[in-house]
Amino acid sequence: MKRRELLRNLGLGSLMTALPGVWSNIANGAVASDRLWVVVTAPGGWDPVSFCNPRLSSQLYPGGKPMSHYTADMLDQAGNIKYVKLLAAGVPTSYGAFVEKYYRELLVINGIETNNGNHSIGVKISSSGHSSPTMPSFAAYAAAASLNADALPLPYLAAGGYVNTAGLISRVPLGGVENIPELLTANMQNGKAMLTNKAVTDLHNKRLKRVLDQKLASQLPREILEQQAFYGGQLSTQQFKRLSDKLPAALSTSGTKRNIQHLCAAMAAGLTVSGQMEMRTGAPWDSHDDHDNRASVNITNMFDNLDFLLTEADRHGLRNRLNVIVASDFGRTPFFNPDAGKDHWSVTSMLFIGPDFSGNRVIKLDDDNVKARAVDINTFLPKADGEIVTSRHVFRTLRSLTGSLGSPVDLEFDLGAPALPKLFKV
Repeated sequence: MKRRELLRNLGLGSLMTALPGVWSNIANGAVASDRLWVVVTAPGGWDPVSFCNPRLSSQLYPGGKPMSHYTADMLDQAGNIKYVKLLAAGVPTSYGAFVEKYYRELLVINGIETNNGNHSIGVKISSSGHSSPTMPSFAAYAAAASLNADALPLPYLAAGGYVNTAGLISRVPLGGVENIPELLTANMQNGKAMLTNKAVTDLHNKRLKRVLDQKLASQLPREILEQQAFYGGQLSTQQFKRLSDKLPAALSTSGTKRNIQHLCAAMAAGLTVSGQMEMRTGAPWDSHDDHDNRASVNITNMFDNLDFLLTEADRHGLRNRLNVIVASDFGRTPFFNPDAGKDHWSVTSMLFIGPDFSGNRVIKLDDDNVKARAVDINTFLPKADGEIVTSRHVFRTLRSLTGSLGSPVDLEFDLGAPALPKLFKV
C-alpha cells in the first residue's frame, strides 16, 4: 500500500495536504511564541451559576425566580475562587476538588457577552471568538503562529467542535493519532520483517533525496507547496517514533483520556503545538429540563478530565509552556423554567490555566442577575461609559499571547475588538 493511501485509511490524510509556508514570520519580526495550547469546549451551553459563578437559592431573579437550589452551606472557597460543593442531592462535584488543587493557577472570567443563543453559532464563538464560518479556530491560529509550525507533522490535533483552519495550518483528527503505530510497522507482515533495518533505512533516505530533488526543481507555486508537503510527510514517519516512545505503557479505556494521552505525547515529542477537544457525556449540556442532575454529571466528568490533562502534562514536563482554555457555546438562564431546566443565555464564563494567566483570580464582568455590564477595561470595575467585554475581546487578547497582533493574518481575520492587556495578567 502506498504511504498516501495508508495515511488516508488511518484518518491522517491531512498530513499530505498541509500548507507549510503560508504564515511564515507572521508578525513581521515579532518573536513567535513557543507556547503549547489546548482549547476545551463544553458543547451545548453550560451553566456557570452551577459551578464557577455561583448564586444562592435566596438570590432571586426579578419576578421572584430562584437562581439555584444552593444554600449557603453548599458554597466554599479556595483562595479568591468560590465554588459549589454540591449540585444535586448527594452528588459531589469535582469542580471543588479541581479548584482546591489548582486555584493558584486558575483564572475565572465571569460575565463574558457572546451576543448569541444559537448552538451552531456558539460552537464557532467558543473556539474562535467570532460567529463567522470562515474564521480560524484559535487552536489553529495559535498553531500557525508557532515558531516551528511549518516543520511539524501534527501541528494541530482536534477531537470535535469548530476546527476550521482557514488554510493556515494542517489539522489532524486526534483519533487518527491512535493509528500511527501502523506507520511505524509498515515493514512487518504476519509478525515478520520483510526487509532488514538497513534496507529500510537506505530506501527511506533514497526516497527522501528523490522527493527533495523534485521539490527543489519545482517552479509552479502549487507544485512547490505539494512537493514541500509531501517531503514533510516523508520526514514525519521518523518523527512519529518519538511520539510512540512518549506514550504510557497502558492507555486509558476512556476515549477522552486516551485522546489526552495522545495529545500530550505528541506535544512532548515536539510534533504538536495545539489541541482542541470537546468534553461531552451521555447527559447533554443543553439542559432544558432536569438541569441540576444533568449539570452535575457533565461538570464532574469535565473537571475529572481536565485534572487528567494537567496531570498528564505534568508527567511530560509541559506545564511551564501549556495554556489551557475552557469555554462553552454560551451560558444558561440564571433562573429555572417550568421543567426544572435552564434555557439559553448569552452571558457566559471562561476558565484559563497556564503560564500566561495570573491565577487565583476571578474577574466579574456581570451584575447580580448574570447580565453583562459596562466596565473599565483596565480595572474591570463597573463604569457607566465603559465597555462590555465580549468573546471577541477575549480571543483577540489570546491572539496577543502568540505575538501576532497586527500581522496580516490577524488583520485578515479581524475579530473587530481590541486586545485587553490587563485581562490575563496582573
